[in-house]
Amino acid sequence: MTQKYYAHSKDGCPPEEWQQLAEHLENVTETAREFTSVFEDWGYLAGLCHGKNNV
Repeated sequence: MTQKYYAHSKDGCPPEEWQQLAEHLENVTETAREFTSVFEDWGYLAGLCHGKNNV
């Protein structure tokens, strides 16, 4: 039998309705990726410009 780990449980609900840890981690990863994707272009531009003052 495989041990199940849960990220979130719900009072009064059976374990079948709780969120398993693997699912939670996947959701958090995707959310973090969405939030940080807006900085992609800024990171690229900062990389291009970071040495411009030294030239």
